[in-house]
Order: sequence, then C-alpha cells, then structure tokens
Amino acid sequence: MNKSRRIDQKEYHSFFKKNKRIHKEALKQSYEIRKFEIELYWKRATYFWTFIGTAFVAYGVFYNAQSTVNTQSNSEREFILVLIACVGLVFSVAWHCVNKGSKFWQENWENHVELLEDNVFGPLYKTRTQRPPDRKFPLKDRIEDFFVAPSAFSVSKINQLVSTFMAIIWGMLLCHSVGDLCISECEADFKKIVPIILAITTCTGFWFIGISHGGSHNPQAYTRSTSVSSEDSSIKENKDRAFMKDNLEILFLAIALLWVLGSIYASLIYPEGNWFCRSGAIMVLLAAIVEFRLGIFLNKEISDASDFSAIGSVALINYPKRKQQIGTTAHIFAIFGTLIWEYGDLIV
Repeated sequence: MNKSRRIDQKEYHSFFKKNKRIHKEALKQSYEIRKFEIELYWKRATYFWTFIGTAFVAYGVFYNAQSTVNTQSNSEREFILVLIACVGLVFSVAWHCVNKGSKFWQENWENHVELLEDNVFGPLYKTRTQRPPDRKFPLKDRIEDFFVAPSAFSVSKINQLVSTFMAIIWGMLLCHSVGDLCISECEADFKKIVPIILAITTCTGFWFIGISHGGSHNPQAYTRSTSVSSEDSSIKENKDRAFMKDNLEILFLAIALLWVLGSIYASLIYPEGNWFCRSGAIMVLLAAIVEFRLGIFLNKEISDASDFSAIGSVALINYPKRKQQIGTTAHIFAIFGTLIWEYGDLIV
C-alpha cells in the first residue's frame, strides 16, 4: 500500500500558485467545499439527535412500565432496556466520532482557504475582529456581558463535548440496566451478553476501522456511451418515479395515522394492552423514516448543486413544495407521536 507523502509549503505553492487561474479556482473550490462541509456537519447532528432522542423516549417508556409478578416478564423488560441502552451508546459514540471526522475535513478546507487567499482577496480568514476589552465596565455591565456578550466559543467543540456527555450517560444507563448476567449459577444470560459485546465491538471498530484511508488511490476507470433519445418516454418515466417516491412517503404517514386511530379502538376494547400509548412509537418511527428519506433527497440535490458550481454554472437546489409539505407533516407526526408515546395512557 502506498502511503501519503508529506510536502512543504514551497511544494504546496508549486501545485496551485504558478498559474493564476488554477490558484483562483482552487481557492473557490476550497471555500465552496468548506461551506458544504459545515452544512453537512449540522445535518449529521440532526440525524443522530433524532435516533438518540427516540432511544431516550423508548428507554423511559420501558423503564417506567409496570413490573408484573411474572419473573419472565421482568426478564424480557430488562433485556429490552439493555438493547435500547446498547443502541443509544453506539449512536452516541458514532455521533462523537462523526463530529471529530466532520471537524477534521472542515479544518482541511479551511487550511486550504487560508493558504491560498493572500494573493486573491488578502488574509481575510486569518484576520479576526472582536470587541476591545474594557476593564472599567461597572459591575452591572460585567454581569450582563457574562450572559449575553459574544465570546470565542467553538461551536463544534461544544457539540463534541455534548456527544461525549451523551455517550457517558448511555454507558451509565447500560450499566444500570444490565442487572444479573447469569440466569443461574452455571448458565449465562446470553440475551444480555450478546448485544453488549456487539455494542462494545462496534464502538471499538469506530476508532480502529472507521479512520479515512490515507494512502494512495488507484481506482479502475470505465467509460460508457450516451445518446439523445427522440422519445419523451424518459421524461414521463422520471416523473412517474418521483411521484411514486412521494407516494411512498405519504403511505408511511398514512400508515402511522391509521395505526394510531386503530389503536384507539383497540384500547377501548382491550384497555389492559395500552395500545394507544404504544402506537406513538410506531408514529415516531415512521415519521423518522420519512424525514430520513427526505434528508437523503436534499443531500443529493445539494451535492448536485455543488457539482454545477464546480464547473462555473448557476447552482439551483430543487426541493419541491410537495416534499416540503411532507416534511412538515412528518415533523408534526414525530411531535404528536412522542406525546402519545409518553402520555397516551392518560388519554385513552
């Protein structure tokens, strides 16, 4: 495997600064990709918060569930708590690692901008402006500044600390939920041991396998031919395909709504099943799936727009109003589903 080679500043400048056009284009691309990395940073944070928040709600529901005198039922409840805690731990550690990776690539493109900007528009990114310190402020103003004045906090570092805190909390919840790992003196409870081992192995894999490849790349290249069709069938096919994708997301939301309505009827007939409360989990899950699919679509549109910007074309993000309405509905479903999940037993 060929390893990456370290270069000095003189060699770096020889790559980009000998030709003014290449220099300006390199700076432009560095700036655009840096901005794109920042957008992806917060999109990824939203993705992880959705799953971690759902796991917290699920853990709270099962933890507060009434224990029965049946030992088997209590054992199943403990197993579910361990399983949820393992999921929460893995997603929290993954969020922490993704935060570090996002920050690494963001700094990579920021460094390119700072190295290339001087001869184009001056040391803009290397120059920082801030309020001058004034130690003669009265006590009232100092107290006010402590709460509302701007300060040089790193938003990404705070996000990383929050993700670390969440991982520690999930680790504590997992330890609290484990209980006895042995069914009897000679028989281990593998239903609990297996997900714990999988969670620890996965988190360890993030650190040892999840690192980006730093060596040389030697990809195989292929080519294909493209021709213009005289028929309009491809346009109709693309429209039908987009319509079917929208219908699939609407179908998920319709299933969530029908599931809740059906659970109301089931709870009235079989109140001991608490079906209405459980239906909130299904509503949150289906709403999260819809939001995840919309997020994939939006990321693809942003990526395509970035490709157009790279070749000097006007970049327009096509996010149809229909999908915006579906996304808003999914947000509402997720909120109501969470409320039903937590407080449904007080309603029906």
